[in-house]
Amino acid sequence: MKLDRAGKPPFLEITNRWFKISGNTSFKRYGKGYASSNWIFRHRGARYILKEFSDFKTRRGVVYEYRITNYISGSGFPYEIPILLPAKDGKPFVEQEGKLYSLYRYISGRAGVKIGIGDAMEIGMLVAKLHNAIEGYAPRACFKRRGHHDPTRIRKRLKASRSRAASRNDSISQVYMECSSWFLPVLDKIDLGYYYGLKAFPAHEDIAPGNILWRNGRIAALIDFGNIGRYRSPFIQDTAFAAYSCCLDGTGDSRLRIALFKNFFMGYNSIRRISANDAKTMLHIIVLAAADNMEFLYFVGSRSIKRVNRGDLTSKVKVSKWLLKNNRILTALMVGKA
Repeated sequence: MKLDRAGKPPFLEITNRWFKISGNTSFKRYGKGYASSNWIFRHRGARYILKEFSDFKTRRGVVYEYRITNYISGSGFPYEIPILLPAKDGKPFVEQEGKLYSLYRYISGRAGVKIGIGDAMEIGMLVAKLHNAIEGYAPRACFKRRGHHDPTRIRKRLKASRSRAASRNDSISQVYMECSSWFLPVLDKIDLGYYYGLKAFPAHEDIAPGNILWRNGRIAALIDFGNIGRYRSPFIQDTAFAAYSCCLDGTGDSRLRIALFKNFFMGYNSIRRISANDAKTMLHIIVLAAADNMEFLYFVGSRSIKRVNRGDLTSKVKVSKWLLKNNRILTALMVGKA
């Protein structure tokens, strides 16, 4: 973001394209997102989030997010979600010096709460209800996938990062080479024929503890729908990512907590049914998700965006080994037969 003549970001100029705010308004950096920059401010007693999108976000993607989140909010989805506010010209974004900005009302709540057994069931129900709402908005889903988390793209990124890591001598690159050496032959053996025969829908793709807000011990909101205008995948991929993110045992993240995993799918199956083929494929998707997460951690660690240690990467190999070893009991839990 370019600064104004006073050496400050032009927040006032940008926000005035939604509504006029005081020149004394204070903007504070909010959150730790990698895909966008966010600032929080107050206006007439209410709090708002000003979001600056990264370069990959398009006007079309912002408009799609605006339309589908408004639909989900009005469809009976029982949790709050962030809704983009239209600017004075009616668009859900403004452009400033080549950058896109959107404005949301702030949603209060605690993120990153430790997930309990009952909580896991409610999260499973949340995911199923979200999928019902998305299916209502986009019933004519297609077979074309797109987005960062497509299995084929995950494999390509692992190989591309190996090429970069091979030319470096730092310890984190050496650990990445070890971990990716285990992952790649495993991923090459995964049969995703069933996955590619399923229809693809708009996807949240990041239902994780950090994006679930809690108030008074209950889920209050699901946030960060930034991917939904950009990604398209079968619902089992969104479900697998959510189960993986929300059911880790917290002790080095080297396995899933069985009780959480079971209750997550009890909640999901109470609204949408998981088939045996869905379950088998989702375990493979979780292994892919672990590989993807490992590659992402290497990306941010090698660029000093975030401190990453050896255990952060090796835990993804450990959880994948655990998943493959326990695939029968986990499959049974997912379909409600254990």
